[in-house]
Amino acid sequence: MANWLAKASSALSRETVDVPQPFQLTCECGTEHQGQRKSRAQRIICQTCGTALFVLPRNVYPELKPQKPKRKRRSRDERGASQSARDGQRSRRAGGGAKQAVGAIGSGVRGAVTSVTNSIRTRIVGTVTGLLTWIRSLFTPFRIVIAGVLTMLLATGAWTIRARGLDQAREALRVEFTAGEDALKADDLSLAHEHFSNAAAAADRLNSTDTRGRIARQMADETAALIRLAPASLIEMLEEGEIIVQAQTPEAWTLHFGGKFQGTWLVMQAPVRTADETEQPMTLVVEMPILVGDAEAPVSLTVTNVNASELGFHSEPQVAWFAATLAACVFDKAQKSWEVSLDGETCFLWTDIENLKRLGFFENDALAEQEATEQLLEQSRFLGIDP
Repeated sequence: MANWLAKASSALSRETVDVPQPFQLTCECGTEHQGQRKSRAQRIICQTCGTALFVLPRNVYPELKPQKPKRKRRSRDERGASQSARDGQRSRRAGGGAKQAVGAIGSGVRGAVTSVTNSIRTRIVGTVTGLLTWIRSLFTPFRIVIAGVLTMLLATGAWTIRARGLDQAREALRVEFTAGEDALKADDLSLAHEHFSNAAAAADRLNSTDTRGRIARQMADETAALIRLAPASLIEMLEEGEIIVQAQTPEAWTLHFGGKFQGTWLVMQAPVRTADETEQPMTLVVEMPILVGDAEAPVSLTVTNVNASELGFHSEPQVAWFAATLAACVFDKAQKSWEVSLDGETCFLWTDIENLKRLGFFENDALAEQEATEQLLEQSRFLGIDP
């Protein structure tokens, strides 16, 4: 016991062996974290889900050495039983190791799937949260007030522009209507048509249904018929067609009609009725017993694609003054007849007696003029145009 102090000092002076102390932690998301413990505690962040994990510091105390068990002498039977037990334990360990390997693989796959799923869910939640936050940041009280003020300013500006446009349309209707009347009195039909067309456009912008607006539209139609009147009457046109058909072919007449007559206006007085069930719908039938040429070929005159109720026609023939553009004129070889059709979209009832007189009607026929005046007055009332 005399040298115990030297032995203790010698033991304490030895250098302590730096034994690594590893750690292994499993995060909530299933990710495994491994590393070495340090002299101080560590705080690591999971790269998958961002969770903070705490790692204890190194153990500074030396590990206790396990006590050696005392050996006892065993008999031969005990040694045989022990050997059998060890063999059985080895076999169980071998089977358990395979199960542990399979379980470890399954656990790894499940951990990987869980990690990917959590990562995707975290990103989606983060993206949606960020989007909602950005949207909420847009609707601040200040911005809402500014948006309300801007909306009011825009609405006021739009209303002001519309009101100004309506005022301009009213002024245009008044000025153009007066100018059209002056041009018509001066027999400048082209200028009158231009002014009345402008007045009609202004009335359409105003949705005007008053007398001036109706008359503006009516005069725009009548002056259009005046300046683009067909170069010949219906009978003269058919006689010209008969000459071309006899000298050449019906096809030659069709080409001639398209270049000279198609799209021009016809103004006439005739009995008109709607087509019956056996005839073409949306069609007016003009009953004119005309026979053309030496062969006395009959003529059928129809107005196609027309709104009959708007013009006041029905199944009973009704004599009317009307106008429409020429759409087609065909000679039927089989029937030896002429088929003339007018464009119903341009068809309108005539109302002004002075415009009829400009076309050459009623020359030296006061009675016919008086009858036409009374009929045009009735048509004006039907259209809502006060004389």
